[in-house]
Amino acid sequence: MDRSFQTYMAGWRGESATAAMKALSGIGSTAGIIAITLAVAAIVGWRMGWRHAAILIGAMIAGYGLNAVLKAGIGRVRPSDAWGIAVDGASFPSANAMLGMILFGLLAMFAVARSGMRGWLKGTMAAICFLMILLLGLSRLYFHVHYLSDILAGYASGLAIVAGAMLLPFKAKEIGKGA
Repeated sequence: MDRSFQTYMAGWRGESATAAMKALSGIGSTAGIIAITLAVAAIVGWRMGWRHAAILIGAMIAGYGLNAVLKAGIGRVRPSDAWGIAVDGASFPSANAMLGMILFGLLAMFAVARSGMRGWLKGTMAAICFLMILLLGLSRLYFHVHYLSDILAGYASGLAIVAGAMLLPFKAKEIGKGA
């Protein structure tokens, strides 16, 4: 599956695609993810409350930690035919995919489930977040710096953190009622 998908992705190469994928790789870089997380946390905190911002930041920290533990424990070597961008470290799971899922997954959940947004705006925000999640993973596949299974594992791990984080506001309310 991994090698077949790499062969498929090699057919996508072109100047425009490479420029777009480099931009996406910049968004998914450590610096890009941190900057976007802090900006989104500030907006979420201002619009929805600082508890939600703290949940977002905590989930991202948990994602970084989980990714580091998994990479160290598994130690999968990156694809040998990587090109176009510089990367280092282990391949499995993809940090870009995991952290993109956490950041944009929580942003979508906050927008849809808890914000004051209405109707088409909620749907548009959710669609943009979903697209960003997919494109961040795709950019890593485009440059062959990850296998498809690395991306899927990153998405799955990120989704688990999103699910756990989404329970926190409800648990905090329940704890407050019991006191």
